[in-house]
Amino acid sequence: FEKCINLQELTIGSRIKYLPDFSKCLSLNKIIVSSAKPQRVEMDFANRVYANCTLFVHKGSIVFYQTADVWKNFFNIEEYEAENKATELLFEQDMIDIYPNETFTLNPIVVPFDANEVYKWESSDENVVTVNNFGEITAKSVGEATITATTTDGTNITASCNVNVKQIKLVEVVKLEQPSYIVTIGGDVKVITEILPVDATYKTLSWESSDID
Repeated sequence: FEKCINLQELTIGSRIKYLPDFSKCLSLNKIIVSSAKPQRVEMDFANRVYANCTLFVHKGSIVFYQTADVWKNFFNIEEYEAENKATELLFEQDMIDIYPNETFTLNPIVVPFDANEVYKWESSDENVVTVNNFGEITAKSVGEATITATTTDGTNITASCNVNVKQIKLVEVVKLEQPSYIVTIGGDVKVITEILPVDATYKTLSWESSDID
């Protein structure tokens, strides 16, 4: 966007997670964003844009933008009503498995696509799983909980996802196929390992040499 100096209006869809450099867009006077969660911006906007441009955000999301990096620099932030109300809300998956202390983000799909994407989030058991304003869940302990998202445009349509927090199964033994290898200078060899139990939760190994020379 280095040559967008005459761009005056910008609409940013909710599926865009990271925004490019808009610092050269000096003529912006109107930005409309669809996402309830402020997207990550790689570079600051120009100071004149912060002062002269109005940022329009979905009704119910202004507080998120007023406290988010980069977005909070806009002097004028206003909420707007989506033209269409939600008729359907669903998750891509109706159940997920995670482990204690892991996080996962649930992304509801709203129909029509331009409906308000600000939702009320609830967990049926916050001792097992918590959820924040953006659908980011955190597993607290082993168990099951249901996460529910509800539209806030007056339709009160809900979507639910069951979360199963599983017990971590630790690695007990790491075996090498053979105890030693003979390798020529410049050569290589693949070290074969066996991790037990085979259903251990995390089986990624870290490797190091006692003499890298």
